[in-house]
Amino acid sequence: MSNTPKVDRSLNTSFQSPTPDTLQFSPINVQSGRSPLKGRLTGDARKVKDNIADLYNYIQKWKKCVLDGSKCLAEITEILSEENNATKSEEIIRMLLPKTSTLENIIEKMEHYVNKFQALNKSLKGIEQLELFRNDDSIVEQPLFQTWTISEFGEQSERLLRMYEKELELKKMIFKNICHNYAEKELLIFYSSAWIHEPYIELQHDFLLESMLVESGHK
Repeated sequence: MSNTPKVDRSLNTSFQSPTPDTLQFSPINVQSGRSPLKGRLTGDARKVKDNIADLYNYIQKWKKCVLDGSKCLAEITEILSEENNATKSEEIIRMLLPKTSTLENIIEKMEHYVNKFQALNKSLKGIEQLELFRNDDSIVEQPLFQTWTISEFGEQSERLLRMYEKELELKKMIFKNICHNYAEKELLIFYSSAWIHEPYIELQHDFLLESMLVESGHK
């Protein structure tokens, strides 16, 4: 039985429909030298397709962490709500400790996924370098599957990676500030909003990911 990773369709996700402003990738005419790959794949093409499947699946796990973290932040906000103002400080801290511990565990998972993104991007860049070593530049510059060259997979995966690296740092900052601002409910509401809206995840994120899936033959 094959151990090839596949896109996990059980993970719930949705893509935003691209708008004229978000469309950046123009079809590339296939020239002679290498035919776009289809069907059963082997070698570097197989590795690229597998890496894209892994990237997609880790992003879905990240999204689940975002939802879990948002729920945890809502529970923390509830503890700090007006109804609990009369509660002794020691009791509030006792109630908050398990929530902040849960949030810390969520961030650790997200950091693990970013490490995976980094490894996948490094793998794609390595495949590109290997292709350059093995083949003439005119061959490497041809589409690998449909319209993207092998270098475009590395470039776009790196673009996604930078989004998640910045977003991870933001979430670490949110966690750090929550631990030192238990009493500041208004600030916590701001942090909760920043957590769920992910300002460093660009509007084109879903279109980029969808394009990678299409270009690598997953759709």
